[in-house]
Amino acid sequence: CGRWREVLNATGIETVPIPARSPNLNAFAERWVRTVKRECIRRCWFIGRGGLERALSDYCRHYNERRPHQSMSNRPLTDTGLATPRISAAAFRATEVRCESTCGGIVRHYYRTAA
Repeated sequence: CGRWREVLNATGIETVPIPARSPNLNAFAERWVRTVKRECIRRCWFIGRGGLERALSDYCRHYNERRPHQSMSNRPLTDTGLATPRISAAAFRATEVRCESTCGGIVRHYYRTAA
């Protein structure tokens, strides 16, 4: 919209209009914006720009390093890629579940410790 374009131009960002009838031209960027809004920004109150930047950098780190990826058998990108050893159901239940939180506790990552 016009007001948003003014804000971008005031900061020195050049806007490039996309051609008409090209819905998938910007699909990856639109998906990223929708995801970060839903999982991080809409759940927080920001006092200033510093808080917003801190939350976004924490979320970007989570999104790129800790988030499970379906294409990698739901392992995070930082995983070593080693095969997960098979363990019995009793040993699996006996392992401890831990939680790491980022973005001030908004985004949580759960994982099991080794038995």
